[in-house]
Amino acid sequence: MKDAGDELAHAVWRVNFLQRLLDTHRATTNPGIEEWSLQESAYEHQLEKAKAELARLRQRSD
Repeated sequence: MKDAGDELAHAVWRVNFLQRLLDTHRATTNPGIEEWSLQESAYEHQLEKAKAELARLRQRSD
């Protein structure tokens, strides 16, 4: 079983990964296409969920 430190480290990694993924998506694709907008929304949703989980873990570890 993971300890709290491992969970927190993974949550930080996930937020950073998703942020880089979203940034790369924005820099390398055409923002005028519907599929692009749908994918961006999906990445933003995943990022917000990951940030919420990170905040929850940080609060729990305090």
